[in-house]
Amino acid sequence: MSELYHQLERVNFSKGEVLFKEGEAGYFFYILQEGAAEVFKTTPSGQEKRLGVVRAGQPLGEFALITQSPRSASARATDNGYAIKISSDAYEKLLAELPEWAMSVLESLVDRLKSANDLLAQFSDRIDDGDRFGKTIRERISQ
Repeated sequence: MSELYHQLERVNFSKGEVLFKEGEAGYFFYILQEGAAEVFKTTPSGQEKRLGVVRAGQPLGEFALITQSPRSASARATDNGYAIKISSDAYEKLLAELPEWAMSVLESLVDRLKSANDLLAQFSDRIDDGDRFGKTIRERISQ
C-alpha cells in the first residue's frame, strides 16, 4: 500500500484554473478534496455550456481514464482547493487493492448517468413528435 501512496499526487488549484480540456488524453483523474470544479463543453460557436459541478469527495475526469478515450468535456476550478491526482497505473492498483473504493467510483458514475438520463428524458418530452431530431433523441433514450 505504501508503494501506491507514493503514486498519488496532491494538486493545488486556484479559482478559474482549467484542470483539463476537452479532447485531451485522459491519463489521470482527480478526487477533489477541497473546493469545487465545473464541468463544461465548448460549442462550435465558442460558447461554454455547463454540464455540472463536482464537489469535494467526488471524482473528476474519470470517464476518459476508464474508457481510454479523449476527455469529453473540460473542467475548471470554481474555488481554490486541492485534489488527489490519480494516474492510470495508480488507478489499476487501487482497483485491485481497494475494491470498496472502486465500488464508490462506480456508484458516482451511475449517479451521473441517471442524472443525464433524466435530463434527456425531460428534453425529449418537450420535442414535437414530428421533429426528426426529437424522434432520434427518444429512440436513443429508449435503447
